[in-house]
Amino acid sequence: MRRTPTPAWLALLFTLACGADDVGQDTESGTSSTTEAASASATAAETDTDTGGQSCFAERHAIVTDIDETLTTADSEFVMQLLDTTYDPLERAGASGLIGDYHARGYTVVYLTARAESQASVDAAMLPARDLTEAWLIDHAFPMDDNTRLILAPGLVVGDAAAAYKAQALQDLEDEGFTFEYAYGNAASDAAGYATAGIAKDVTFIIGPEAGVDGTVAVDGEDWVAHRAAQIPTVADYCGG
Repeated sequence: MRRTPTPAWLALLFTLACGADDVGQDTESGTSSTTEAASASATAAETDTDTGGQSCFAERHAIVTDIDETLTTADSEFVMQLLDTTYDPLERAGASGLIGDYHARGYTVVYLTARAESQASVDAAMLPARDLTEAWLIDHAFPMDDNTRLILAPGLVVGDAAAAYKAQALQDLEDEGFTFEYAYGNAASDAAGYATAGIAKDVTFIIGPEAGVDGTVAVDGEDWVAHRAAQIPTVADYCGG
């Protein structure tokens, strides 16, 4: 999420976060348990189901991407979905195609968001944030399979707490053997978390008002279309497609 969101709806987001009274809680111990849960629910297959041979994902090349205002157009899109689960958050043009292209080339995709496991919609459906997020990614044709991970914060985190949570989650995955070759976000907290985890700034792409923050690569405009066209031909294709 952005470092300085609109105060009115940020306050609403806090209200919607059940059990998240302490901002920044569990950024150390909670992150590890969240990552372990994600690992258990999305264990990567090590063999190719078509050929029976070694999977092109086996070497654990990975990318990481934020969701709110990175894949969606604004942080407030998720707030509107929490208020009404029939609302479909707007996607930045080209986002699903960009992430899908990486996945098709053998990169494990890690969706790393500051959305909280403790959040749920306040309408009659009362759907958990994880369910809403998974459904949105699938509905918008983002890759979601054994070679993706979706990690939510244990409680609501913002600013420095969000950066610390993201850094720890990535370090936990690196301990599993993943190498993060590219990173995507929209905020200084994304850039800080990625840098702490050792991801180079020249492969960290930041879009929106904070594009290029702290020496990262600025993505011009409000969508991923031009970036996708320029970036994808330059990345390794581990699946040889």
